[in-house]
Amino acid sequence: MNMNIRVSLVKIICGSGTVKLPPVLLGKKAVLNIDSPDGQCFQYAVVAALHHTDSAVNSRYKNHASNYTKFLHYYNFSCFNGPVDASELKQFEKLNPDVSLTAIIWEKDKPRMCYTTHNTNGKIAIILFYAGHWLPIMSLGRLLGTANVDSA
Repeated sequence: MNMNIRVSLVKIICGSGTVKLPPVLLGKKAVLNIDSPDGQCFQYAVVAALHHTDSAVNSRYKNHASNYTKFLHYYNFSCFNGPVDASELKQFEKLNPDVSLTAIIWEKDKPRMCYTTHNTNGKIAIILFYAGHWLPIMSLGRLLGTANVDSA
């Protein structure tokens, strides 16, 4: 299996609030749509990507921000006062050297690489940007696959 990854400059993007997912993305069952406070979807996407399997998270309510609030203090989000641009992802990694980020944009019903870390330390958070909103990716394989998933 061959995979080509292209990295390109992207326009500045910001995320906040909640978003309605398109049927193609929703059918993949690859992301969580966290009902995060305005301007904090990046923070909750990162925390959920890192902690969605922790026993402290109620699996029946994985989309609820309250499940992840308890993990926010583990990370330094001090440089963000609102929605986060893709250009600021490297700054998050500098403040949190034990976290590596990978960011993907969902455009025209398909994923496109937005940011790949150069940091190979610690935990890996894979997040998706769609319609002004950051989402944690729970299954990269499902997201990148061509077929929808009938059951999770």
